[in-house]
Amino acid sequence: MRVQSSRFGVCEVEKNAVIRFPRGLIGFPRDTGFVLLRRDASAPVGWLQSISNANLAFPVVSIEALEVEFPAQHLEELATSSGVAASNDSCAIMAVITASGARRQATVNLLSPIIVNSETRTGAQVVLERSPYSTQEPFQLRRRATHVPTPAAHAAPPSP
Repeated sequence: MRVQSSRFGVCEVEKNAVIRFPRGLIGFPRDTGFVLLRRDASAPVGWLQSISNANLAFPVVSIEALEVEFPAQHLEELATSSGVAASNDSCAIMAVITASGARRQATVNLLSPIIVNSETRTGAQVVLERSPYSTQEPFQLRRRATHVPTPAAHAAPPSP
């Protein structure tokens, strides 16, 4: 299938690459289908691109690639309560990256991560109650981020 992106042009993706967000993402309840665009399959950073709105894409990073120790012990409970029934093995957690300008450090939103069941290709963005994290945590990748689990199917944006 073809996905139009204002950032990457037309991208060819497999239909099974679509991630469904039944409730949309926070602030975008009507946009329920997205694909993860990455330059290569092991890249920890990618773009969550809407399949229905070429202008809507979020830069995201796998939580496991970040320097921060994100508590994963309640992952199954959180996934189930958000409508994304999943086990720790079938879940990927991503955070939205915000880059406010050339002179400001990029940040990640750890208060409301995105959870995706890589088997069913369904996801949800959740707000963590009583979290020590905020929507503007420093964006720091681990020094040696090796293979990073993210939703299995992906598409590479066209090369520039």
